[in-house]
Amino acid sequence: MLASVILACALTGASLLASCSPSPSGQERSSDAASQTVTLTDCAGRTVEVPRPCKSIVAIGGTSLRLVSYLQAVDRVVGVEEAEHKDVVSCPYRHVNVKRFAQLPTVGEGGSKGVFPNEEALALLRPDVVIANVDRDTADTLQQRIGVPVVCIAVDEGVFTEGFSENVRTVGRAIDSEERAAEVVGYVNSIKEDLAKRIAGLPEPRPTAYVAGVNFRGGHGFDGTEAGFSPFDACGVTNIADEGALKPGPYTIDLEKVAAAQPSTVFVESGNLGLVRDDVKENRAYFQSIDAVAKGRVHTLIAYRFYMTNAEVAMANCYEVGRVMYPDRFADVDPMAKLDEISTFLLGAPIAADLEAAGYSFRQVDLLSDED
Repeated sequence: MLASVILACALTGASLLASCSPSPSGQERSSDAASQTVTLTDCAGRTVEVPRPCKSIVAIGGTSLRLVSYLQAVDRVVGVEEAEHKDVVSCPYRHVNVKRFAQLPTVGEGGSKGVFPNEEALALLRPDVVIANVDRDTADTLQQRIGVPVVCIAVDEGVFTEGFSENVRTVGRAIDSEERAAEVVGYVNSIKEDLAKRIAGLPEPRPTAYVAGVNFRGGHGFDGTEAGFSPFDACGVTNIADEGALKPGPYTIDLEKVAAAQPSTVFVESGNLGLVRDDVKENRAYFQSIDAVAKGRVHTLIAYRFYMTNAEVAMANCYEVGRVMYPDRFADVDPMAKLDEISTFLLGAPIAADLEAAGYSFRQVDLLSDED
């Protein structure tokens, strides 16, 4: 019996790859009004019946609890993954709500250890709905075993994507927060539109840039970069890491390609600035050969991935990239103040000061200097 339970839980490690396919109306009221349920189609294409009103929620897997937080429904959360008990400033939704989360019972480990829900704990809590970043088979099995509706979201690391918006809408339908979900989607789209207006009409060719120190499976130095880097895409910047990349996402680049491309500006994720400085100490001549480094055109960004994408930090990074690359068009924007504006809307609290106190900030750095 124990072995079968462990095997079933292990199946939850797979990530959801399906697209959301909501009905045209988004939801359909049950024909039996007395039952007070709503039928919806989740992001795995599953038909799920959820109760109304929705008074209690559990969210498992990457970004699930973040979306519940964006929808201002933290007060209805009744259990969290063990990882959510730890305060991590670079994971803003957790940092803002850690006092609340720390008081709640655990329903699995979560975090980098994977999604292994504790079925017994979930069954005892019996929330009205479970929001889960799992595949459809795992969701079906979990729903059957705990007797609680399980609504799947999709894996989407973007911010200005339809996948992100549909995740927000799906969670909004599931937890009876559709009005707030529409506000969140509208707000994010307004940021996207503002960025597009600021870079409209830029001459070709667009300026080039390189981002280093990107987190993926741990910290990385100068060779840790990303193809399809969202802040570059949103600001019309040519990413030299896109050339020859097999697919969008983080990877380790051949450093000779960076030197050959000679990006006009280099960005470094501030949390890994120390690793990049270690690289400079080991190969100073290489970095002196990169014009942007030699002339001090290096700026820090704030890593925005922790248990998937922190949308508020990602959007603030867009404004910092824009400010550096097109100072005239972003002269009226302070990216750290913009970060507070966005986080206050999404999470109800400013976070820039706490991030900066922990070493996460936007600033110009001299990599060839011995000082940070």
